[in-house]
Amino acid sequence: MFYDFSRVITDPGAGENHPFSPPKDWEGDESAYRALMRERYRSLNYRTILLAWARAYARQGADVQFEGAWSAQAKEILEHLHS
Repeated sequence: MFYDFSRVITDPGAGENHPFSPPKDWEGDESAYRALMRERYRSLNYRTILLAWARAYARQGADVQFEGAWSAQAKEILEHLHS
């Protein structure tokens, strides 16, 4: 699987190459989004990917583009994972 670490897409249904994207028919609020990300982090499969994304974000910083309704939350999560 290929990941584009320069783009963080948070739109629901963006696909499995976008770990910050909720499922297609997802209609949760901010609290539910954060809970989804915590759940994914607890999953070994997702944790590895999320930590790789955090390392890439630390290197690329301002060059990373955030897209979608949960962009601010995804950015906070990446900053937290890297700290």
